Amino acid sequence: MDFTPPAGLDLTESKRPELYGAYSTTYGLALGAFGLRMVSRMLISKVGLWWDDYLVCIAMLTATANFAVMIDWVNHGVGQHIYLYGMAGLHHFLLNLFIVEILYTLSICFTKYSILMFYWRIFSMSNIRYPIYLIAFIVTGWGLGVIFTTIFQCLPVHGFWDKTIPSHCGVDVSNFFIGNAVPNILTDWALLTLPLPYIWKLQRSASQRLALTGVFVLGGFICIISIVRLVIMLNAYKVPSLDETWVFVGPSKWTAVETNIGIVSACLPSLRPIITLMKKKVSTTHGASRDESRPDRYQRYGSLHSSGKRGKRLGEEDETALTLTVISVRTTLDVESSYPAEAR
Repeated sequence: MDFTPPAGLDLTESKRPELYGAYSTTYGLALGAFGLRMVSRMLISKVGLWWDDYLVCIAMLTATANFAVMIDWVNHGVGQHIYLYGMAGLHHFLLNLFIVEILYTLSICFTKYSILMFYWRIFSMSNIRYPIYLIAFIVTGWGLGVIFTTIFQCLPVHGFWDKTIPSHCGVDVSNFFIGNAVPNILTDWALLTLPLPYIWKLQRSASQRLALTGVFVLGGFICIISIVRLVIMLNAYKVPSLDETWVFVGPSKWTAVETNIGIVSACLPSLRPIITLMKKKVSTTHGASRDESRPDRYQRYGSLHSSGKRGKRLGEEDETALTLTVISVRTTLDVESSYPAEAR
């Protein structure tokens, strides 16, 4: 291959800071949301972990590995022109691309499994389980298809990144990206809309149902990211180019964003106990401040405060029972103290 740069190309151009920022910021958000979820489940509500938590742990592990590989990717040329690195740079780029595609797929799959098991847990004994089976089947088929296509797109396998050996690579890049992204986008939208009919059947006030709906609608952001990633990838490969490390800046950035923000979306519904605890602390602090500013009122009602019954701690509160018009469910959206019998 000829790595002579085109005339007039500025080889000092670099988008590495942009990539470091996108990778690190979104990974930090994912790690923070994951950590808060563990704190919420184990220390505040004290219900322990269930299958949805274990699955998001696997998603976080694969996302962490993906983050490490992508940082190494940038360290070895992504964000700069390939002509600075020659054949060694191309070899390293393609090997990391191979690994990233597998880790990305695993992280997305386990994130979606976690969301599906969360639905299973909070909507137990309802007909939502049939679409859960269907979506899980589609996600599994998609994941296996992408991983096997990635591994065997070239024969021998290492011919994908080692261009010094004879190999046969029969996968069209554009068709692969479309086949990869479209089922992923469809299952994103299915996961977003699946719980909404059940939430709106809950025997709660309109404001409470709107608040619950809002938690799930936040997941719509990941649907938009998936579409943006597909468009950027297709645009990047409209014109074949040897300058892979420069062309792939946009796709690599949005791959990291989708992987990490997906975990954030999966963790958001489990953070309700933390939000509730923070509200209680803020309310207590404001109440104490008002009492201190009016000592006469504090003295007048001080005996009532000291003699009242001690309330239950947050972790000891009974799990909220929610009743549907058609089905009965037990949910842990507010505060959990035990699992439904079906979820144990």
